[in-house]
Amino acid sequence: MSTNINTATNPSTGPKTEQGKAISSKNAMKAGIFSQGYLPWEDKAAKQLEFEAMAQEWGVSSPTGIHFLRDIAQANLAQERLMHAERLAVEGAMQSAEVGEHFARAAGFDLLMARQFPSWYFLEDDGGNKAHAIYLDKVADQALHLKAHYSDQYVAQVASRCPELHRYVMTGYQPNNSFALVLGKKYKQSVATLNLAAIGNELAEGYRYHLLWAQEPQRYQTIIDGLRAQKILEILDFDKSNRYLTAFQNRRIRALQGLDTLHRRQQEQQQLAVAQAAIAVSVSEAKVKTKIVTRGADKASVDGAAPVIDAPQD
Repeated sequence: MSTNINTATNPSTGPKTEQGKAISSKNAMKAGIFSQGYLPWEDKAAKQLEFEAMAQEWGVSSPTGIHFLRDIAQANLAQERLMHAERLAVEGAMQSAEVGEHFARAAGFDLLMARQFPSWYFLEDDGGNKAHAIYLDKVADQALHLKAHYSDQYVAQVASRCPELHRYVMTGYQPNNSFALVLGKKYKQSVATLNLAAIGNELAEGYRYHLLWAQEPQRYQTIIDGLRAQKILEILDFDKSNRYLTAFQNRRIRALQGLDTLHRRQQEQQQLAVAQAAIAVSVSEAKVKTKIVTRGADKASVDGAAPVIDAPQD
């Protein structure tokens, strides 16, 4: 659909000065565009700020212009809600027992584990758990390595040679504290190697599924991405979604056309006002010239009259 809108050269429908744009922004705020009708997860204040920024960008101050901007904002909001709803539908399907079973089978795990996998395995936003799993796996490996090669010289270099283990142990303590002293204080075993073994036990008990994920994270993620793609194809009605998106886009286009028409009308009014002012000036100047000419003619008439000569007397 052609809109015939030259937004690159004429993006504004109102004031051009910073002061004028600020007034437009305040007018948009007073309109209370986003005072109601919001869902609990939506940030009304943020949407209001977005609308004010859009009003300032377009220089809109009139009620008609604000109406067109509201149409654009509401179309954007509707599209965001559609995308959010589709995302929730997919995320809900990814938490089904069926997905857990498919993952267990594809990854080579016992099917009895299917219902025990944590939800973050299958969420698009895992909350950082997958990266944390890699970190914990490094902690476990470094604890085993230090346990096997423990020496005072090695401990003195533990921050550089076993950075994840050092970070794990020293969390909550000042960096100038001794690693060996903090290790003993935390795990309270008689020798350092037993303290390191205690770290491995702690991780195995408290982070079983993190360590499981860290075994083959790329392979597991590929399997889950495939399962997600299947669910997207099963759940989402793309034809219906496209119809919604087309409707939202058409609403934006109509609003942009309205803004363009409003802008051209304002330009015409400004041009007419300039022309009228020029005509008024021309008329005023013509009147002044006429008066000057008239006065000049009157003066010339007086100056050119024959002098009156008195008759001689006898």
